[in-house]
Amino acid sequence: MKQTNRKHKLVWTVLVAMALTLTIGVPTLADLIFGMGEYPGGTLRAVYLMQGEEGEPPITYTVQVTPNGDLYDMTETISSPSLAADEVGSGLGPGGAAGTAGVQYDDDEDENIDTSPLNALDDRNVDVQPNDNYYLPDGARLVSGEVVEYAGIQAVMCTYIHPNYPSQVVYIALTDNVTSGLLLFPVYLRVEENGVETRSIELVEFDYKP
Repeated sequence: MKQTNRKHKLVWTVLVAMALTLTIGVPTLADLIFGMGEYPGGTLRAVYLMQGEEGEPPITYTVQVTPNGDLYDMTETISSPSLAADEVGSGLGPGGAAGTAGVQYDDDEDENIDTSPLNALDDRNVDVQPNDNYYLPDGARLVSGEVVEYAGIQAVMCTYIHPNYPSQVVYIALTDNVTSGLLLFPVYLRVEENGVETRSIELVEFDYKP
């Protein structure tokens, strides 16, 4: 099974919501959400903790997938304190996908770092190994470090840099290809600008039964 495109797994900036639960049953839903390959079936529950800039309330994002005949029921729950109802949004859809790698629809001067060069790892089906260097398109580079663990899942902690965004650094924990294909986001992601954290995401619960 080909792993989820990492560009799309970095979507999270639109996940600012008070509370939202969405249940959908579609034959190809899992394929559309969990990657380019076929969802292997089974029951899945994953919970992420997301944090924006200092002072912003944290966000808890939960996704559950359960078989329903030939369909899959997916329930997405997004919760955060102190946010108004009109701030409710979903992680799904083109707006979320665009937020994935810093892609923006507006002309905001504060451009997010472009992580699309990471797609080269998916295209080559690369399992990132500890303590190595990966040279990517556009002069970007991924430097891998030690093995870490989040919610029972082992991953390799990496540092991602891009020459066009010298003030920004991404710290990202990458799992093996099979596990990655079950996750909407990396098990850990932190973006820093000029040494200050601007946003982060961490997998805090994970349960999968084939």
